[in-house]
Amino acid sequence: MIREIITVKDTNYEIHIPKEYINKEVEILILPYERSDLSNKKQKAEQDGIAFSNYNIRSFDEIDNPVEWQNKIREDRTAF
Repeated sequence: MIREIITVKDTNYEIHIPKEYINKEVEILILPYERSDLSNKKQKAEQDGIAFSNYNIRSFDEIDNPVEWQNKIREDRTAF
């Protein structure tokens, strides 16, 4: 898994794809990144009346196998 946080300075960005990903399906996401820790997000959610415990939110450091975790998330989402 590759994760890179950049500051966008142009509408174009070139990425390097590692050789082990050649001929495989990959997912490329572009999301805004907010620099705040998880505890601040939990506190804000609780203030907004959101039951934070209903969400399976974990930091990337806690995930042993990111691909397996991502597949599990996708399976859970398709169950609706």
